[in-house]
Amino acid sequence: MYGLSQYSKSEIASMIMSHVNETLDDFDLEIIKIAIIGSRLYSNFHAESDLDIVIEYSGTEREDDVFHHLMDEPLYIDHIKVDFLPYWDLKGDGIGNRKHIVLFDHSYFY
Repeated sequence: MYGLSQYSKSEIASMIMSHVNETLDDFDLEIIKIAIIGSRLYSNFHAESDLDIVIEYSGTEREDDVFHHLMDEPLYIDHIKVDFLPYWDLKGDGIGNRKHIVLFDHSYFY
């Protein structure tokens, strides 16, 4: 799965959520959704491809501030860099029709 076949979807979600929670603990935001997008989702990745993770959120924090804090100490999963793409859900549209695999969605109870 996504070049990380040794991990389940829930294990990947747990690693990503842990990094997000630790990094953004002091930020004024609410995570709405975390999802995989990009080349690893489409299975057209290569050895140098990162794992693209979109973070949809609401709150007062700017996207670039959220990005820089998440990437200040990058997360790697088995030598694959995780690239976080914060998305401030200002209009409530979400990530729309863009293909994605949801790892976290605040509207569901796990």
